[in-house]
Amino acid sequence: MEKLYNVYTDSDQIILINKNVKGEVKVLVEDQFEFDSEVEKQNLIFCYSPTYEILNNGYRHLYDVRIHDDLSNIKISFDVDGILNEFGIISDLNKEYIPVYIRYNLLKIKQDMQVLVKNISDFFIESIKLNHNKETLYTTGLLYFYDSEAIDINLTIGTESERLKLEQEGEDSEYLGNYSLRLNLNGAIKDKLDTLILSIAKDGLMDENELLKHIVDSVEEKLKAVVWKDIIAISKAFTFQQSEQYD
Repeated sequence: MEKLYNVYTDSDQIILINKNVKGEVKVLVEDQFEFDSEVEKQNLIFCYSPTYEILNNGYRHLYDVRIHDDLSNIKISFDVDGILNEFGIISDLNKEYIPVYIRYNLLKIKQDMQVLVKNISDFFIESIKLNHNKETLYTTGLLYFYDSEAIDINLTIGTESERLKLEQEGEDSEYLGNYSLRLNLNGAIKDKLDTLILSIAKDGLMDENELLKHIVDSVEEKLKAVVWKDIIAISKAFTFQQSEQYD
């Protein structure tokens, strides 16, 4: 028998959702589960660790999300042909629906990506308006990260006061990574980004690294077009730096 995830224990639950039979969900514990190519072909496989409150679909971890013993907070949808369209969880914390997997095609990827680009751009712009309207910006730009599990896009803000401090300490004031103020995606936008990237990775539909880079580049294009001096105080030397992936 091959264990699905070596970091988990025998008490962890394996959730099998049949890809083609409407409504069929099977739950096993790790020590009863035998992994093979036929099981993988017929089912979406998820692992849930009650001890650590982690759900792992093979690519994504959701922390502090608990699955009910009767599976009542799992939401599954199928198309008219009985093929699985989507799987998600209703959170106990705020009753929010968190998508975990969506069956994508290329048209849906394009549609959802366009919505995400707009939502991410709007989120960063509004966050600066609300939370940094007393700052003077020297530089800003996007940093992003992906390692087949964790996804991050953030807008890093370099203020004039931080620039002066860096120069006094002999640090590189032109390197975006030296600045400490970062706007990180959260909530529904973060869930949708993770679900898009990791669902297409799970299905092997396209290169997820290229998709993420395209989303980042598209957000960068929108943010570069913003007249920042109309939103917040900026220095005469203000620059919007090219996006960069960090380790």
